[in-house]
Amino acid sequence: MTWEEMDLMPNVLSSIAKAGLKRPSNIQKLIMKPFKEGKDVIAQTQSQKDRTNTLAIALLQKLSATASTQKYCQALFVCSEGINPQRVHEDLQVWFEAAPGLESILLSSGNTGDRSNDDDSDGSEAPTDKQQQYHSVLSDAAQAKQVVITTLGPLMEVLKNDLLNMEAVETVVISMRSNELVNLDAFKQFWAILPRDAQVVLMTGKIQPQIQKIKAHHFRADAAVRRADELTLQWSEHYFVDIPSQQHKQQKHEHSEGKGRGKGEESNDQESAVVVQKDHKWEALMEILGKNPEISHIVILTPSQSLTEALTTKLKERKLPVLSVWSMADKTEVALQFNRPERCILVSESDLTDNLDLDHSSLVINYEMPRRTWQYISSFGPFGRSGLRTLMINFCITEDPVQKQMLENLESLYDIKVQEMKVL
Repeated sequence: MTWEEMDLMPNVLSSIAKAGLKRPSNIQKLIMKPFKEGKDVIAQTQSQKDRTNTLAIALLQKLSATASTQKYCQALFVCSEGINPQRVHEDLQVWFEAAPGLESILLSSGNTGDRSNDDDSDGSEAPTDKQQQYHSVLSDAAQAKQVVITTLGPLMEVLKNDLLNMEAVETVVISMRSNELVNLDAFKQFWAILPRDAQVVLMTGKIQPQIQKIKAHHFRADAAVRRADELTLQWSEHYFVDIPSQQHKQQKHEHSEGKGRGKGEESNDQESAVVVQKDHKWEALMEILGKNPEISHIVILTPSQSLTEALTTKLKERKLPVLSVWSMADKTEVALQFNRPERCILVSESDLTDNLDLDHSSLVINYEMPRRTWQYISSFGPFGRSGLRTLMINFCITEDPVQKQMLENLESLYDIKVQEMKVL
């Protein structure tokens, strides 16, 4: 399917050409028709950029014809801070240049007039300032605001103070991590006030069982469910590097030093063995990085923030170009830096890779084997989406029966072959 076959308006096609999108992505092919038909849509795609482009095209198609005459809020775009509403706002504004009069406005903690940090303010007037800021924007009939972009906090404040007419909203777009859909009380309240006639479009990185429950309760019966790029491991090559166990290193050390030492000395040897084991992983990592200078974009996955910090520090000491992800708030800016053409190494906790929008990820290294099989595809899967070939290397202690069994389980469950890679 081509853009021309989608029956889009000329100004939309012109914007698509200007953006350099030569052909529709999978998600664009799948949801454009139900969106134009006014159906509710639940769509899954890993790429945040793809999500934003898709929604921008759909909204431009829907709103541009009446942009000069209908200036009130017709579409509500709700997203999480991790998805960066500021960036979404900026991207939509670029797309909306093709339709004179079509504007998006951003309601977030960054533009509410909050003076709580000013020297002459004790912070008590901050809520009033926010309300005034929202009121001036939303009550001005002359100001175009066809699309309102917001996060949950500002949205609930606006609704609490009757500053947004939800009955006039025709389309509600939700772009969030799947766990936020269920766990946030504010979002549960939001479901209750959604206008019944509004079209609801949910875009997420992964369609989990909870979302099926949300569909049953909050979406119309004919809602379209579209999966553009399920997490997959089929596009990747999988290897493991055998890391000697701590016990093995300790026995080897004791054999070389001989017997007959005191209790305290044995304790010191045990500590030394732990260090050797950890250094062995570091040795393997340095060997891989040193022998593959042509690989420009590398991701190292860790199980904890402390290990992420430690590896980041050591890589910086080696004068290597390194970034790290320690929290949800880091993700958008880090992705922007990582996607530049220069060589870069990204160190991240495994559970923070969901929805991490990376354009390049030639090599992914799992610094420690996951404890459960589902964690493997959750952390590695995003890097193998949409046919992107990725080399995946696991640091594995095969003398540990649990880790060895894990390798066998991965091969069986995901129908992949994990081959040994000789590094040291």
